[in-house]
This record gives sequence, structure tokens and C-alpha cells, in this order.
Amino acid sequence: MKVSTLPSLEILLHQLDNVQNVDVLRLAIVAHVHKRLHEQDGRLDDWETTHLANAIGALELNVNAVQQPTIAWLRLCLVDLQRALMPEADRHETVVLRSDDGVRITREQLIEAVDAIAQNLDVTSHA
Repeated sequence: MKVSTLPSLEILLHQLDNVQNVDVLRLAIVAHVHKRLHEQDGRLDDWETTHLANAIGALELNVNAVQQPTIAWLRLCLVDLQRALMPEADRHETVVLRSDDGVRITREQLIEAVDAIAQNLDVTSHA
């Protein structure tokens, strides 16, 4: 899916009410995540990193859910993706990344995670 033809996140949220081809929606989400990760090119702040990681995690839960299709995880994914794209001036919360071992999530790890989902979607859509 070309970046120039990406539907807006608002359109994707409205499509959740009547998902005919959930893989098309999932691939559009993957394209949005890729676009953001490549636009920022290593300059993700804690807010963006946290919400992108949450969006990727929710998408993975959606793809791997036993009951298909499941819309709840996609809705959560899109909400987190919207938050990741929110301008800094509009943010009303502070997000501090913390982990037990103090290791931060990297842009490369986010790309690997979303690429694994995209590969899984590509395999299942051709099966």
C-alpha cells in the first residue's frame, strides 16, 4: 500500500463498524506505522515510542486472536496510533518509559515488530 494512498486514521476507525476485509485494514495500519517510523528517522520521543509500541502490540493481538475477526484490538491499535501522531502541544499527559532492566525500546525494534506482523499478514492473505 503506497503511503500517498493511505486512508486517514479517522476513516480507518469508521471502517471498523463494517470490516469486510480485515487484512486490508491491518495492512493500512502497518503502512501508517511504517510511515511514522520512517518520518521520524530515529527522533521518536517517549510519547511516540510508547504509543507506537502499544499500537503494534494491539495489532499483533488482533492478528493472533483466536476469534477472528476481532475489532476491539484494532480499535485500541488505532487509538494508540492517533496518540502517537498527536502534536506535542496537544498532549496532556507525560509518558515516561520505564522497564525493569532500564532498556529503552528502539526504533529498530518497533520496525522489526511491525515487519513481523506484515509478514504474517502477507503469508495468511496468500494462504
